[in-house]
Amino acid sequence: MGLGASKLPPLRTVAEVDVQKFMGEWYVVGTIPTYFEIGACNPKEVYTWNEAKKVVNVQFTFNKNTLDGAISSIPQTLYPAGYKGGLAPVSGSWQVSPFWPVRLSYLIMDIADDYRYTVIGYPTREYLWIMSRSTTIAEEDYSKVMELVKEQGYDLSKIIKPLHSSPQAGKKEDLF
Repeated sequence: MGLGASKLPPLRTVAEVDVQKFMGEWYVVGTIPTYFEIGACNPKEVYTWNEAKKVVNVQFTFNKNTLDGAISSIPQTLYPAGYKGGLAPVSGSWQVSPFWPVRLSYLIMDIADDYRYTVIGYPTREYLWIMSRSTTIAEEDYSKVMELVKEQGYDLSKIIKPLHSSPQAGKKEDLF
């Protein structure tokens, strides 16, 4: 099996994503973390469209192990399937590259109509990211997300809620 392959049924993704609406700040409010994210506090991703390369630049930052711990930063690249810019929506099956030449599945399982939260899955169900435009997520939204991920085969007991120090946590002026 290839990297990210799974014997589980494929994750269901959203039919369409407006890439430009997806850009901006996303706070990780729930996760089954990768090795690099264990102990992350104030986790935040900033998505920026790179017109020259036709990709999304992702800057992932967090404090290590405590709310005021050392700041870690992990740049990544997102490849929205077939998107070349403009207004045309794309599917929710993207790829992410934490470093060249690796490309992993980045599956947008859900996104709110107003893009206030999103759910990103991984085929093996080893990883999950629930992200919000703020450091919190409404309880009704979180409950809906938990139902969705459970239906798709995730073990809810593995999901953790990272600590955030404030609604402004992770803002550039707080980091440096």
